[in-house]
Amino acid sequence: MGKTASILRFASDSYQSIIYINFVEEPKYKFITEDGYRTEDIIRNISRMDPSRQFKPNFVNASPTIFSYKAPL
Repeated sequence: MGKTASILRFASDSYQSIIYINFVEEPKYKFITEDGYRTEDIIRNISRMDPSRQFKPNFVNASPTIFSYKAPL
């Protein structure tokens, strides 16, 4: 099993929702960390790039800094 498959499997087994961004297929997202690696900064930058993306607190993990991405229908 490859690195990406391993990470995706771990994430889907451990979390209700995950964010997967392929920087080769979606190069516009390579700038999401330009303000740093804090969760809040990354979420803000993704939301600025694509306002249709909605991040909601993931209360399963009981942490206000863990967010889930809900894809629009």
